[in-house]
Amino acid sequence: MVIGMVEPAANRHQHAGVGYIAVVDDDPDIRLTLSVVLQRAGFEVQTFEDGQNALDAATGPPALILLDYMMPRLDAAGFLSARRRHQHLGEAPVVVISAYPDLVESVVNETVGVLHKPIDLEILVECVQYHCGLQVSSPG
Repeated sequence: MVIGMVEPAANRHQHAGVGYIAVVDDDPDIRLTLSVVLQRAGFEVQTFEDGQNALDAATGPPALILLDYMMPRLDAAGFLSARRRHQHLGEAPVVVISAYPDLVESVVNETVGVLHKPIDLEILVECVQYHCGLQVSSPG
């Protein structure tokens, strides 16, 4: 598993004031990779193994939800429908992560973006920074 180039761990939680990033994916390697990359970029991260786990265990409103498209227990479409009634997750913006090129239109319409697998980790960090209202750093 390659984590790629990210900011040093000294930046951990520098963006803590924006709220946490919820990573919802049934693949433990992807959850771990995204969590490590985002923590090194200064974000707080909570991970959930599927949509139902996120609905059951979310502790406060996230700044952004990174949501896998296909999961066995509660997929993106089911999660997006159920989250509307959730105390903490109902208003959070969602970016769908998918290996599938063709996504259901109703899912795409309820999200602020789509990232396709394999995920470019630099683009991931820029996407999270953008949707959290942070300045995106330019390569230097």
